[in-house]
Amino acid sequence: MTLSAHRLRWLAAAAAGALVLAGLAAPASATPAPAAGTTAYVTGTGPDTVSVISTATNTVTATIPVSYKPMSAAVTPDGSTLYVADHGIPEVHGSGTVAVISTATDTVTGTFDTPTAPTGLAISPDGDSAYVTSKAGGDLLAVDVSTGAVAATIPTGTSADGVVLTPDGGEALVTNSGSGDVSVVDLDSGTVAATIAVGKHPTGIALAAG
Repeated sequence: MTLSAHRLRWLAAAAAGALVLAGLAAPASATPAPAAGTTAYVTGTGPDTVSVISTATNTVTATIPVSYKPMSAAVTPDGSTLYVADHGIPEVHGSGTVAVISTATDTVTGTFDTPTAPTGLAISPDGDSAYVTSKAGGDLLAVDVSTGAVAATIPTGTSADGVVLTPDGGEALVTNSGSGDVSVVDLDSGTVAATIAVGKHPTGIALAAG
């Protein structure tokens, strides 16, 4: 697969945390997930929490404790689940974790371990896989969210950081802050299809719509 260069927009990532908006409304349930676009989730590496913000009132409605140094977050397409990459300290904790949070109750319902400290996080369009960058390992991890098992480990570049998926879920673009480039990963084959030099210390990344 190829990706047209004009569709890319590079955004700098904030060092202190990350912000995501809730996606589509979840199916009806006893406690429904927030409606589309009404809730933002902000990771805080200082207090090790996720702040839940109502975009209607611009207020914090809940604070969710997570593990050490939450770096990024992503909501499933149906809006029901929030995943948070908890980086930890590699020298102290060894591996990191990804927290699984119910957006209906704003509570952690589970966690799964990653082999090395996770940094960036993206969810596949079908909600079945989480793609997690490992800054320490320089890898992109494909995780089966139903089991928490790492299905594939794809080497990218030095200090893999941010990640975004194409709308069809066929490719992942990974910023490598240590090697100053972006890896375009073919997720079907699990290989790097292209490497784009962008300069020193790239971190955040976003994909333009259209």
